[in-house]
Amino acid sequence: MKKLLKGLLTLGNIIGISLPSVLVISCNNTKESKEKIIHNLEIIDVKFRNSEQNIVIDKVTFKSKTNEINFKLIETKIQKEQKIAILKFEAYQENNQKLLLTFEKTIQIGLFETISFYSLIKNLKYEVSSNLTINKMTKIKPTNIADGDTFYLDELGFRFVGIDTPEKYNAKNSIQEKYGKIASLFSKKILEDADEIYVVPQRNFYSKDPHDFKDKYGRVLVIVIVKIKENFFNLNLELVRKGKAKMAYISLNKNNRYYTDNEEFFNQLQHAQNLAQKEKIGIWDTLVNINEIYP
Repeated sequence: MKKLLKGLLTLGNIIGISLPSVLVISCNNTKESKEKIIHNLEIIDVKFRNSEQNIVIDKVTFKSKTNEINFKLIETKIQKEQKIAILKFEAYQENNQKLLLTFEKTIQIGLFETISFYSLIKNLKYEVSSNLTINKMTKIKPTNIADGDTFYLDELGFRFVGIDTPEKYNAKNSIQEKYGKIASLFSKKILEDADEIYVVPQRNFYSKDPHDFKDKYGRVLVIVIVKIKENFFNLNLELVRKGKAKMAYISLNKNNRYYTDNEEFFNQLQHAQNLAQKEKIGIWDTLVNINEIYP
């Protein structure tokens, strides 16, 4: 995304819900034919974000319900105070041969949940490596997103280091399963929307091998960095900050099996969790029992 205010970026999906009014800019057709033309426009998705205190539309996905009419998006506007987006379209007769009308559709954006990015990386300190190497970032493309904190590249598993999302598949109760699915969908959404995905393997100090970066299940322990437009974000931190995961399996105590020498990352996780707990969001909601989410 573009430059952000205080590292905050909002990325959301808007499923096309239109307000009652449609403004026709120009048209030579009858009122009935206008309505028929507009009815054939289906808005599928709108991606938007907050940048420098302004809401910006990144992409509008739409289609025509008929082969006889094509639509072209020619302008987008945001009215932040009213929380609406105004999309200006042109409708053409098949193959863009004849302009039928120009009209605006209004989309209410305030009704939809957004994902606020907390972990903007201002100074990316990791070197890029073509091979998995401790504290170096390698570009990958997951082939399977198993749950909120685990994904695979073919047969090789990757485990988000320092965090734990609730179980989704082997849940011991419905509450745990619910929050496990929430975390899984969150990670899946970000990973699928990211322009690029990088992993930064972290050393397993419990192993005697100084080059070991895998857990006991053979999964690579990683910090997951996603690139969206021109910015990089730490997905481990996002999960904790949004109350989708808790800080776990990480310690600054050298006698602890989960010891890490990445003190900066440890402190970032701690701060993100403190904020989530303070705001009582996600797994820290006072309406749920954390012991049921992590039995």
